[in-house]
Amino acid sequence: MESNAMIEGNKKRICLVQATTTHKSEIPIPYSVGVLQAYAQRNAIVNNEYYFEPIIVEKTDINQAAKELSNADIVAFSSYIWNIEYNKAVAKKVKELSPKTVVIFGGHSIPCDIVPFMKTEYYVDFAIVGEGELSFEQLLLHLVGYIKLGNLKNIAYREGNDVICHYDENYIPTEFPSPYQAGIFDVLIEKYGSHSAFTATLETNRGCPFSCSYCDWGLNNVKIRMIPVDRVYKDIEWISKHGVKTCYCADSNFGMFEHDFDYARALVDAKRRFGAPEKFSVSYSKNSDDRVFEITKLFSEARMLQGATLSFQSLNEKTLE
Repeated sequence: MESNAMIEGNKKRICLVQATTTHKSEIPIPYSVGVLQAYAQRNAIVNNEYYFEPIIVEKTDINQAAKELSNADIVAFSSYIWNIEYNKAVAKKVKELSPKTVVIFGGHSIPCDIVPFMKTEYYVDFAIVGEGELSFEQLLLHLVGYIKLGNLKNIAYREGNDVICHYDENYIPTEFPSPYQAGIFDVLIEKYGSHSAFTATLETNRGCPFSCSYCDWGLNNVKIRMIPVDRVYKDIEWISKHGVKTCYCADSNFGMFEHDFDYARALVDAKRRFGAPEKFSVSYSKNSDDRVFEITKLFSEARMLQGATLSFQSLNEKTLE
């Protein structure tokens, strides 16, 4: 981790980690932690108290990674099936090297039943359950004395031998600043852009109206919230202009809404103008209809179709039971 002279007036240093096994040809843009940073940095107190280091996106040697991260005041790991064991190993080592460094875990692989995780992963100071923007901002404010520990929501922590987590399924964001427009990934583009292409995430809405037993997308039973239309179009343009090879859409039911066809057209037009993205990957609406067919047809004709998904649970009686 590079040192910054006086770290902008002795601000606390935060390092966000969304590590993957990167390839020479494609670098994943770390959208999940990017939205946390974009949301938190709207807060004047956060900006005054914290300095965000460049986001870590590569799985490197565990000992070397831990050594670099141990210089930070706070390290926050975004955890998914492809990196949670790596994150655990690095975080454990960070805590050994620097016990005062605050270790935060969040992401899709953090279980709703958080107590066993916190009791097993003793080196984790805080774990965020569910959508992270509000909770991450609140935790940063707590760590500099602006919010009491007991007032934190959807954040697990320890009090003696007890694990505390005040969970509120309605404590979710309704505003979504774009990490692309905020310039959060500019350093990443500068570092890798000369020799690599990128994969990126596009989000046009958040949430899922279904509670399918084969899927945990709707586990939190949160309402669907729309990303502002203007932001979506600007993100599409950013993704295209920066040569993103594959665009992954984070929507749970693309094609459910009328404007989804307009977004599909915008993606196809962006490829025509700027040559990217080459492919678009998404989970289509569970109730597939003519709109989904027209969207997939549009992507197919533009040679952007990554695949068409159909939601099919089972016809096996034992499975259904």
